[in-house]
Amino acid sequence: MLSYAPVNVPMPVFEAALASNLVQNPRFVQPKNEPTVYQPSSNLQQARPESNGISLSNFRSLTTPPNQNFYFHNKMPKCGSTTMQKILNTMKKINGYTLHNIYVAQTRNQDNILLDALKQAGETYNFQTTTIILKHHTFMNFSSFNLPQPTYLNVVRDPIDRWTSEYYFCRYGWGKKKDYKGNECMNMTETELNRSIDDCVQQGISECADAKPDYLGWLCGNDPVCMSSDKAKMAEFTKKRVLEDFYVIGILEDFENTLRLFEKLIPRIFQGAVNQYTSNYKIQEIVTDTKTENRGHVSDTTRAILSQSESFRHELDVYNFIKQKFYAQIKQVL
Repeated sequence: MLSYAPVNVPMPVFEAALASNLVQNPRFVQPKNEPTVYQPSSNLQQARPESNGISLSNFRSLTTPPNQNFYFHNKMPKCGSTTMQKILNTMKKINGYTLHNIYVAQTRNQDNILLDALKQAGETYNFQTTTIILKHHTFMNFSSFNLPQPTYLNVVRDPIDRWTSEYYFCRYGWGKKKDYKGNECMNMTETELNRSIDDCVQQGISECADAKPDYLGWLCGNDPVCMSSDKAKMAEFTKKRVLEDFYVIGILEDFENTLRLFEKLIPRIFQGAVNQYTSNYKIQEIVTDTKTENRGHVSDTTRAILSQSESFRHELDVYNFIKQKFYAQIKQVL
């Protein structure tokens, strides 16, 4: 395994007119005779829970990707990632870009493994063609490895719905693999396997009472605050990350509009994606085959209990923030 030692890379100095820390601050540096380099926000460590929320009131969407040649969809599990994989595989034949579809199990925050996989795939970062990475991975600062920072995009869903999907997926698998059982469910009794999520939550069964939805980490990254037990601080940090370092994040519950927005903001990758999604039977087949089997309904009572729990309330806060940004971009761009 190759080793990539991080180096300290100075962050760009903001002009006073762009010092508002909003997305319209492009955070570019332009070294002499070098291509434009995009770097993540330098002041995310300043995020504090006592900030009482990060405002989108002055938000203006960028309409040009920070890096037009290099993209990273660091996909979150159970958020339509298999459908997106099929779309990207389809669109690369039409739009002529390079797709690095990387799967290495249990390596979501191991940056060296991602970089090694890219090296093995022949990535030189010269970008003769537009390039996109697709991998289950936390936010990563490529510039700390003296590499170009990609334009980040993602798709998320309601944290309770995502966790519900995982709950039933563990028990019943999905359309194309109905005999699947997750590791946590392999040795469950029939009673445990057949227990509804409503019963699990409302009866205080430990599987649900101690639920760890593992939502924020995919967006937050590997910064120390992202490993902290202080969920409130982590949530504020993640919202700043969403605002400043993700070009666009779509919503699974509004996937067609997500693709419309992606088409508008990232045409090199997604031009024609809506048409393919709605008319290509192979893509629709994937949508059907990857749905969780026997997924039960979540009652309003269960949703209320989870929404007020320490496990979910910060995740829901970030999700609602992402939705606000998403629909602001829809309004401004489409």
